[in-house]
Amino acid sequence: MGAGELAVAVASAGLGFILADGVDRFLATYNPSDATKPTDKFTSDGNGTLANTLNVAAMPNWKRAVAGVGLVAAPAVGAAFVKNPYARSMLEGAAIGAGVNAIKLLVNSVLMPMLIGKDTSTPTLQKSYIARLYPAETAAHINKASSQGAPGALSGAPGANGDVGPFALAGDSPYPDAAQALRAGVSGDSPYPTAAQALRAGVSGDSPYPTAAAALRKQAGVGYEPGPPSSPGPGPQAEPHTDPACGCVGDPTAMFSSFLGESESSSQ
Repeated sequence: MGAGELAVAVASAGLGFILADGVDRFLATYNPSDATKPTDKFTSDGNGTLANTLNVAAMPNWKRAVAGVGLVAAPAVGAAFVKNPYARSMLEGAAIGAGVNAIKLLVNSVLMPMLIGKDTSTPTLQKSYIARLYPAETAAHINKASSQGAPGALSGAPGANGDVGPFALAGDSPYPDAAQALRAGVSGDSPYPTAAQALRAGVSGDSPYPTAAAALRKQAGVGYEPGPPSSPGPGPQAEPHTDPACGCVGDPTAMFSSFLGESESSSQ
């Protein structure tokens, strides 16, 4: 190989690496501006940068694998049928560049996550050289394993368009208490001094419900509300006598006295 052919091969190798890397990243990521989001990739309500970082670092699916092999095989096979030395050097260089990218992808996203191990606790990851040298691949592997293949959505950063990483959930909360966390994205002081009044926002006057349980039953659509029974319950019932001599009428302390007989004072 002459100097000219070598220069063409080196340049085409770089172009082949860049092309293969770009195709792989395109297949791995998603478009954050789409109305619908994929269910087999990390997604986000923010600008999608961190979600797509994890998507690129995740283990390749069959589409990425086929594209990687095809970008190596196509120029390599073409080089075998080309007579021109410069054209052959260009195709051979492109195959080498795409091959280097495929090896890099295989090592980073397939081999290294397999070496992480099952213990993914914070002390273990802090001491792991795999997590240190391949942080994105480690994060993608752990999150996919914990969500059983469906990564789901990553939360957007409060008040910004950035993404919150998966390990941010295990760290300290940016909010000092639950009330502040519930007010994420709401500017200014709350007009309600207590959580109870905040929950009654938009409701004027006294609550028509005596207890919180009754209010929750109404919101849940449960028509039945506790109250006195509509008919007499079980057990002996006071007869609606009109005779004043009967102790069952007009004297609550003498309820059911007819069942007990006359007292000593009344018999004397």
